[in-house]
Amino acid sequence: MSHAAQEVPYHGTFKGYATGFVLSIILTAVPFGLVMNGSLPRTAIMVGIFLAALVQVGVHLHYFLHLDTSRGERGNVLSLLFTGLIMLIFIVGTVWIMYNLRVRMMDHGPAMSMPGMTMSAPATAPGQRS
Repeated sequence: MSHAAQEVPYHGTFKGYATGFVLSIILTAVPFGLVMNGSLPRTAIMVGIFLAALVQVGVHLHYFLHLDTSRGERGNVLSLLFTGLIMLIFIVGTVWIMYNLRVRMMDHGPAMSMPGMTMSAPATAPGQRS
């Protein structure tokens, strides 16, 4: 097998990097403009920020990390997807645990106490004479 037949990895061109840079600037300026303008409802602004962030992740993956659907990049794409899955498990698990702790630690007051038990404060503080 000669060296000419070997596949050379793609390293991008100046035009590709410039395109990625311009798209990244635009995808950063759009959410900034949405927030600073403030004419849209809060939900629409949040959706716009989220969509711009997703598109920007795709731009970075394609133009700067050179990940695409070609046969040579499938291993890298699968590694990226697995990393995303692990991050999702960590984030969802953390939110779930924190929510569960908040529910368990809330003060439910006397209405939630067991029958026959009273929740009254002591008449005097400990160590004080009445």
